Amino acid sequence: MSRRLSPVAELRELVQAHVRAGTLGAHAAMKCQVRLARANRADGERLADAVASLRLTTQQMAIVHATWLGANAE
Repeated sequence: MSRRLSPVAELRELVQAHVRAGTLGAHAAMKCQVRLARANRADGERLADAVASLRLTTQQMAIVHATWLGANAE
C-alpha cells in the first residue's frame, strides 16, 4: 500500500477525525501516527488525543512520538 494511502487504511476513525479537523497534520499522521498505529492502535489514539489541542508541526510531532516510544508506563 502506498505511504499516502496508509493513514486512511491504518488509522482509526478517531485519529482520522483529528486530521480532517486540522488538529493533527496529515504529514505528521503519515510519518508518526501510522507507525504507532501498526504497533499499538490504542497508544496511537491516546497520543492523537493528547496532542490535538497543541496543533504540532510534523517536526514537533516527531519529537513527541520518539519521546512517547522511549517512555515507560510510569
